[in-house]
Amino acid sequence: MATLVLSAVGQLVGGPVGSAVGALLGNRVDNMLFGGSQKGPRLADLSVQTSQYGAIVPRIYGQMRVAGTVIWATDLVEHRERTGGGKGRPSQTHYTYSVSFAVALSSRPIASIGRIWADGNLLRGVNGDFKTETGFRLHNGFADQPVDPLIAGTEGAHSSPAYRDYAYCVFEDFDLTEYGNRIPSLTFEVIAGDEKFSPVMPISDFPDADPDMPEQPATITGYAIQADSWRGAIEELMAAFPMHADWRASGLYLLAANTAYDAADSSSLPMLRSEDQLLDSETADAAAEQRDKPKQQAETLILRYYEPERDFQAGLRRSVSGLVDSSQRGRTEQLDLPAALTVDDAETVVQQLQMERQANQSERTVFLATIDPDLRPGQLVRLEDSNASWRIRHWALENIAQNESRSIGCRVDLVRFYSGAALPSYAGYSAGRSVQPADYPAGPIDWTLLDLPCLPNEIAYQPRLFVAAWSANGEPAGWRHADIFRATADGGLLLSLGRVRNAAITGKTLTVVPASKGLFLNRQLALEVDFGETDPQLESLDSDGLNAGRNVAMLGEEIIQFGMAEWVGDGRYRLSEIYRALGDGRGGETSHPVDTRLFLLDSAILPIDSQGFAADAEQHYAATSPYAPEPILRTASPGARALMPLAPVHLRHSADDEGNIALQWTRRDRHRPGWRDGAEGPMAELDERYQVSIELLGTDDDRITLGVFETDRPDFTITADMLNGWNLGPSQALGASIRQIGDYGVSDAASISLL
Repeated sequence: MATLVLSAVGQLVGGPVGSAVGALLGNRVDNMLFGGSQKGPRLADLSVQTSQYGAIVPRIYGQMRVAGTVIWATDLVEHRERTGGGKGRPSQTHYTYSVSFAVALSSRPIASIGRIWADGNLLRGVNGDFKTETGFRLHNGFADQPVDPLIAGTEGAHSSPAYRDYAYCVFEDFDLTEYGNRIPSLTFEVIAGDEKFSPVMPISDFPDADPDMPEQPATITGYAIQADSWRGAIEELMAAFPMHADWRASGLYLLAANTAYDAADSSSLPMLRSEDQLLDSETADAAAEQRDKPKQQAETLILRYYEPERDFQAGLRRSVSGLVDSSQRGRTEQLDLPAALTVDDAETVVQQLQMERQANQSERTVFLATIDPDLRPGQLVRLEDSNASWRIRHWALENIAQNESRSIGCRVDLVRFYSGAALPSYAGYSAGRSVQPADYPAGPIDWTLLDLPCLPNEIAYQPRLFVAAWSANGEPAGWRHADIFRATADGGLLLSLGRVRNAAITGKTLTVVPASKGLFLNRQLALEVDFGETDPQLESLDSDGLNAGRNVAMLGEEIIQFGMAEWVGDGRYRLSEIYRALGDGRGGETSHPVDTRLFLLDSAILPIDSQGFAADAEQHYAATSPYAPEPILRTASPGARALMPLAPVHLRHSADDEGNIALQWTRRDRHRPGWRDGAEGPMAELDERYQVSIELLGTDDDRITLGVFETDRPDFTITADMLNGWNLGPSQALGASIRQIGDYGVSDAASISLL
């Protein structure tokens, strides 16, 4: 407006040069009042994360989902994690990367942050738990907020901004493993105030806004002002919620376009008289073109907005008018509103907009020589040649051509006012089904140490220690990871041994498993296991799959392998074609009761460095997780099964005529638990040695040792003199237990009855 006024004054005073100078000064005044003319954000702008210089940080009101602007970041930090290694086993080094960065969210204070999405998946749930390991701090955007300690420590305390009046968050050591070693595209649920507010609330932040501006019903859930001027922000709201803006002595004043008045008092409305009109009858043709011109109203009005019910995804409501001109049939007009609305509020907005457009289809422009300065945009007036009431939409001073001269006059744009009943509101609409990412909070973990023997085709020179960790509450979606440490007896963490990234597949037996006498295929046993919420997706295997080492599990202390897996339902599988007591043959000598835990021995279990592990001393280990920062301790009992020699097999005896008893057996090697007919394989132990115990058998498997002998051959003879020296009675039973002596210990006993 100032551009027009000063341009006209300059024309009168200084001609064309004065007009140009006046227009320049007027433009400066307009820019000071209204800023630039750039509009605010489209819907897509709020969902794309940026880090460019000069990017506009939006002002957030209510609750909105915004992407934010990366304002600070460190370089990638490399982390190396070494697992395995030692004599006879290669080590593996895993590289992971993390980064620290800050994201600006709002250029006005906010209350809190709700959910956070990373590449469309939940990073932070409704309970505030993070699905990826990271540190997190929120600065609410107040004028006195301090410098973030991480930024100050990295950049220096004297060169680090506090970003005051800007709400931002800081991610510290954000783990990039799940995101291809890059910062993912983040969006934030920003909570800046009340659940709902009036459309005029964002405008009330305008520095010169009239505090007495009329309120409207609270219909907006969230709004983001991302324009480079207040003018752009106001125009966006006025497009969806028709209002008239005016500068008054107290500042900016807004009036709702549908403000009603008493029809009985319409006679008191100011009248724009014909004698005030600037144009005479001979030059009225220009004004006639503007007289009662119908609005070009589209048949279909579409409103695009954000729906909180669907995680703030873009929603769409439409209204179709049946009262448009035939030339406008099929024409569609779309209005993008960067606001969050419930589906009922959005339906109300689009229907009310359509009704107002139908009611106010006529507009008129008049040119006046003078105008009452008290008449402002938004006010109602009358015209001499019309019975309708008209609202002033806009007025401005212009150079108006009249005959062969030009005069300064006032151009007044009017719109016909609809004074009907109050506009209705709508309720009961559905936003539709929303496919939302699952939000499982991090759950507690449980874990155990597995001391495994050498399985077929495996060689070990150190104990084979593995860690199996799983979700303790049975919800696999709550699993994050577990960090394993060597620890002291009181829980002090000594050395990191690695991270369990995948939860072990574990279940509990629903049937009793009888004892097994040794390594054999049991075709009669059917083992039913309940895996709970975990779906292991087990499958049956042929001989090739079994020989490849698949479908191997640990049941109690026994290693088994199953060839058939049948899904029963509700997380239960029936396992059959079971090979018992694989490896060292241990664990099957006693039955397994119901609820015995079974672990699938696959890539989910973590091998840990066993250097320093002693077969005759307890070792302490600890696990931590995001849910349980306090260490969970476990103690490894003496064992080192992979280094222990295997018990002999095929024990047999024979007696000669002189009363001697000859014992024979077959050696087994821990590196090659099987054997080849007619050939002796190499030994894992330095020497072949056996311990032979001659025992007196009592009731209930009680054994009294009569003598212990050592031999370097897989046979031993009990002489008649030995038997006579023990003075055995005719009813007493005699037995023998054979153990292989290895480099690290003695095997389990293989027993046989002799007499």
